[in-house]
Amino acid sequence: MVGQRVFVVFEDGIYYFYPSGGGTEIQFHEFGTGRSRLVSLIEGRLSNYLSVSPDQKTFLFTLGASAGSDLMLIENFR
Repeated sequence: MVGQRVFVVFEDGIYYFYPSGGGTEIQFHEFGTGRSRLVSLIEGRLSNYLSVSPDQKTFLFTLGASAGSDLMLIENFR
């Protein structure tokens, strides 16, 4: 199962997000073996973005922040 439709395809396999109880896993599905393996567990909520460098040693992803807003009142504004 690919979480959030986030994946990066390489010649030898696919990196993808996989939802986990404590956060999100980055998994790699290897075409040659048909198996997936854990690359890293990221705590927190990840946004819908993943990029992997051509040498497959560096990963770029975004952490999602909790949504919120502040309501402010300015009295006697001129």
